[in-house]
Amino acid sequence: MDFRQIYRKAPVLPVMIITYPYFSAIHMPKPVTPRKLATKAISKLNKLRTGLMPVTNDIDVHQFRVQFKKTRAFFRMANAVEESNNHRIKKSWRKIYQVTGERRDLEMIITVAGKQFGDGNLMNYLQQKKGSIESRLQLELKTGKPFTLCSKKWKKFTTAALNAYFEKLLQPIRGSYRLALTDHSIHEIRKKLKDLLYNIGWLEAMHINYPPAISGICIAVVEQLLELLGNFQDGVALSVEFRQLQLVPELHDTAKAIDVYLDLLAQDQDRLYKAIVRQLEHAFHLHAPRTLDE
Repeated sequence: MDFRQIYRKAPVLPVMIITYPYFSAIHMPKPVTPRKLATKAISKLNKLRTGLMPVTNDIDVHQFRVQFKKTRAFFRMANAVEESNNHRIKKSWRKIYQVTGERRDLEMIITVAGKQFGDGNLMNYLQQKKGSIESRLQLELKTGKPFTLCSKKWKKFTTAALNAYFEKLLQPIRGSYRLALTDHSIHEIRKKLKDLLYNIGWLEAMHINYPPAISGICIAVVEQLLELLGNFQDGVALSVEFRQLQLVPELHDTAKAIDVYLDLLAQDQDRLYKAIVRQLEHAFHLHAPRTLDE
């Protein structure tokens, strides 16, 4: 069962809502070791990597990037638990992920440009850029080696170590209400919340009880927040890219039209920002002078 469904179907008790699965000693499923899970994750990542050749499509790129982020989150958690840096994402892997990110962002820009400006010089320019990125991606895929585990030594995940990891992961979010949120801090919050959800999924896959630090987290609320954060981050990327496009000499005929679009985008970003602040307060009670788990 998908771990998110467990949250959504949690029973309502007279005193509290159980928002996380709990395995008793009697009904505890057979545990899955971190190494075994990491091996499966890498195997799936390699399969998705192969699927990007000889030409990519939006679905394959999305699936590869999601699996990459899940695997990266698992490695981060493992390193924190083990107090080591044994489990790493190699530079060649990160390069492929980076280029797929460029392709994903450009595809979003092409979609917006088509709706806002139609066909013309701008669309032709973007399509040429897409072809260039695709060529770079295919070169990285062909020359890069298959993904492998950097270390075969994996330690047991203890409750105390997991609790310390999640406490540290959530600490910046706990303090976010004290500061004005910037584009950078919003992006950082999004990355940490993604790691939170991905690693909750890994704990579920290993049949490990959740540590106290995340026992009160409501997955549905966090997912809603992540959707807002993702839309805001897309807006940031669109704003940066279209401002750069205004500086391209051969696209001077669309500069004023881009200005109009950027004004509308700024209004949307302002609405999203306010919604993010409200959702952060709702998800983590940041409006109150207390910690998340109080």
